[in-house]
Amino acid sequence: ATRAPSMADGELGAASSSVARYDEYAHDKRIIIHPVYLNSKATIADGRVIAAEHGVENPTLGEIIEVLKHLGYQPALEDKIYSRDALARGRIRVNLKDAATGELTVPEIASRKQLLRKLGESIPNLKSRKEPSAKAPAPAIEYGGAPAMSMVPGMGAGMSPVGMPGRVGMPAGMMPPGMAGMMPPGVAGVMA
Repeated sequence: ATRAPSMADGELGAASSSVARYDEYAHDKRIIIHPVYLNSKATIADGRVIAAEHGVENPTLGEIIEVLKHLGYQPALEDKIYSRDALARGRIRVNLKDAATGELTVPEIASRKQLLRKLGESIPNLKSRKEPSAKAPAPAIEYGGAPAMSMVPGMGAGMSPVGMPGRVGMPAGMMPPGMAGMMPPGVAGVMA
């Protein structure tokens, strides 16, 4: 009968245990950037990664991508949800180093923190931040005569954080078919 090698056998040394297995499998070495990492209004518990004074107020995916392209990176936008906030949809992946040569893409940015600080420094200087557009706010989407409620303050009605159409609520007093009997006692009068 054969048995699995153990540390006592000397076949699994400390140098080869996790390091060798890490290199054996191909994995994505790009770093991930969620906008909350840079948000000076977010707390560390919310997911902010850099100091608030190095961050920027409410950065968007578009602003981050614009700065990354300007710096010389090739950002990739992914439709993923941030684990700490289900409404925060979208993330960016970027290579700090060239995959073939291992050289830094931007010589003065060697780490993820340095890149996040550079983004926090550059986003406030964007033209879109300095000269806000004179667009009129989007009209509220109406559903059955009642305006739909936005799930995020300051966001157009029926829009998700990425700007994609979101769920539109039911007008007050209406329930989807088959849901009328599912309301807890005492709540039915609140809905009318």
